[in-house]
Amino acid sequence: MIYRGYKHFDMYFFTTVQLNR
Repeated sequence: MIYRGYKHFDMYFFTTVQLNR
């Protein structure tokens, strides 16, 4: 469960970085 949550967070973070760029 933690791994799954971490992956989701990573994806969200990646999207935010792309938007910022």
